Amino acid sequence: MTQRNVTLNVREILKQAHVAHYALGLQLRAAAYDENRAIAVRQVRDRSQTPLAQLLKSLVERGHITPKMREVDMLHAEFHDAAGAVATLINAGLFDEAIDELATGYFAETASELSRALCYFGVEIA
Repeated sequence: MTQRNVTLNVREILKQAHVAHYALGLQLRAAAYDENRAIAVRQVRDRSQTPLAQLLKSLVERGHITPKMREVDMLHAEFHDAAGAVATLINAGLFDEAIDELATGYFAETASELSRALCYFGVEIA
């Protein structure tokens, strides 16, 4: 695989990561508004099998470690922890608290920081 193909693949994974993390927030928000407690908290918290986690792991294994990559990895972990906390609130029936967390709490902050870091990481990769 050429360097150009690898770069294009990385960019595609980063685009998909933006969409997937945004979609997870929408799913949590819908569950909170619909008072749907059927959220798999473990699945929400587990980031290990996501394409972004696999990409970061691959880059580490190849020795391509940068400060921005480390930041993305840390924020990715924090995002999934925050999403898991929201899912836990929803499962406990604390829907208003979950909605607040999604709108202005730690989840919202982490989602925003992860999105920004993914953009900068994409520029770094280019």
